[in-house]
This record gives sequence, C-alpha cells and structure tokens, in this order.
Amino acid sequence: MSLLQAYELAKSSEQKAYDFYDEALPNITDPDIRTLFMELRDEETEHVRMIEDAMAKLPPNANVELDFDVDESPAL
Repeated sequence: MSLLQAYELAKSSEQKAYDFYDEALPNITDPDIRTLFMELRDEETEHVRMIEDAMAKLPPNANVELDFDVDESPAL
C-alpha cells in the first residue's frame, strides 16, 4: 500500500461514517440523539477536510507502494 492509498482509505472511512450518521438522522426522534448524530456527522466532514489538506501536501512519490514485511520488522 502506498502512502496515498492509505490516505484515500482513511478518507473513505470518514465519508462512510458521515453517510452513516446522515442516513440515520431521519429515523431518530429523540432530540438529544439527533443533536449528537448531527454533531458527529459534522465532525466527519471536518475529518475529511483534514485528510484532504494532508493529501495536498504529500510528496510526488506518495503513490509508490511501500514494501513492509512483518517478519522483517524490528523486534519490540
């Protein structure tokens, strides 16, 4: 996986979280829970923006896939 792919995966996860909260809202009648879901949804929008900002600063080689072998990682 490349660094760019990792950021794209993170962005996709944040968008899925946004969609979850947004799609649930019409079914929520408790005002406190509605407020909570709206706040959580809006936070996901901010997370997507933060990831996009970070992606814009990635180096040109961010799309190069990294080789990482768990068996060769240093022992902790």
